Amino acid sequence: MLLAYFLLLKIALVFPKNITTIRINHYHEPTYSHLSSYLVSLRTRKYIHTPGDNHFCTGVILTNRHVLTSAHCITDKNGVMMSPKRIVVALCASLFKTPESEEFVVDIHNMIIHPYYHRNQHNDIAIIKLKRFVKLDGHHLAPVVLGNSSLEVGNDCKTIGGIFGLRRQRFGSFHSMLLVNVELRPFDECLKVKKSLMAARPENEDLICVKSTEKQLCTTDFGGPLFCNGQLYGIALGSINCSSPDPVFFSDVSFYNSWVTKIISEAVDHSRPFIAERYSFMSFIILILSVV
Repeated sequence: MLLAYFLLLKIALVFPKNITTIRINHYHEPTYSHLSSYLVSLRTRKYIHTPGDNHFCTGVILTNRHVLTSAHCITDKNGVMMSPKRIVVALCASLFKTPESEEFVVDIHNMIIHPYYHRNQHNDIAIIKLKRFVKLDGHHLAPVVLGNSSLEVGNDCKTIGGIFGLRRQRFGSFHSMLLVNVELRPFDECLKVKKSLMAARPENEDLICVKSTEKQLCTTDFGGPLFCNGQLYGIALGSINCSSPDPVFFSDVSFYNSWVTKIISEAVDHSRPFIAERYSFMSFIILILSVV
């Protein structure tokens, strides 16, 4: 009993209402965008102080059971895939400014990385299959539309940025997404910055070069999407310093459309409908007590 009381006291000290909010100079307050309905938060299974501080990558909803992200988000530096048991997927995540009051957390069934993935170079794309079906309402949660028209240099697009998850300052609670304006740049501009790709990948069929047009301080997210005309065209190969003059590569999603279609249609699963697991104070207490 004494141990349980001590744990309750300790949890109260770090519960979100006691976390000091950090304001970053020159940030405008993010607002909800319909693009947020396509996004999910990839997280380690356990958070540190409050749900969301364990966010490490962004994913995009493909179907009611599949999420698209970067392969480097779910592999180590040697290209070895992480265990699905170590990761959860959060939907209606607060960092995406969703109007929903609660997040839904889903376990992962399995993960599939592209068979020819080469870390930080090409085929940096992966699909996560959830353990349960997710109910998509088409408003706050919706499957993304994959772009299939040609893009041209100079086209204006958007990706996401901010300071959140594992990159936040300790005890900080600022973790809202920002929509970052970017434009398409010539392929050679990215090659000049990413010289290691020159020999390995001289052609450009699976990569898109983009550059931020923002002046504010932020970092785009790993696995972050590239939206053009409201459709998904790219998945971040790395991250961008929003105010940096250097362009970066995104994986061209249209190049992988046939692979994506093949993976999500390979098996029909008749599992029971998804029942959302919500973060709550009591469930966290029960979890802590169960491992003592």
